[in-house]
Amino acid sequence: MTPVGTEGLPMFAGTVPPWAQAATVTHPPLARARDPETSHAAARAYADAAATQAGQLDAFYRGRGERGATHWEAAAALGWTPEQVARRLAGLRDAGLLVTLAETREGDGHRPSHVYVATAHRHGRPLATPAKRAA
Repeated sequence: MTPVGTEGLPMFAGTVPPWAQAATVTHPPLARARDPETSHAAARAYADAAATQAGQLDAFYRGRGERGATHWEAAAALGWTPEQVARRLAGLRDAGLLVTLAETREGDGHRPSHVYVATAHRHGRPLATPAKRAA
């Protein structure tokens, strides 16, 4: 059992809980250069929420074990939109916390969707090969 600290939150051997790593790798919300200043201010204001979402998503995928989940499944489980999940997946993949498997599962509209698994639960399963872009 994980010891509990004075704030009622779990304590860990290190000073940083496992899900906090995900918050440090979040791709920050952005606005286009031509967008008005209000859009840039909104993106800056959303940075903390994006970090929190990344941590929650990381914890979700760790909890899914080797079964993993598509971004549609993650969205349904967390009560988010698929777009909210998709925006956070890139940062988690880039940090090495998630991998994209070669297998797919049915997603929205009965189309195949990638399956993402926390790196700790991959167990040698084949990874997806990045698609080549047309020149």
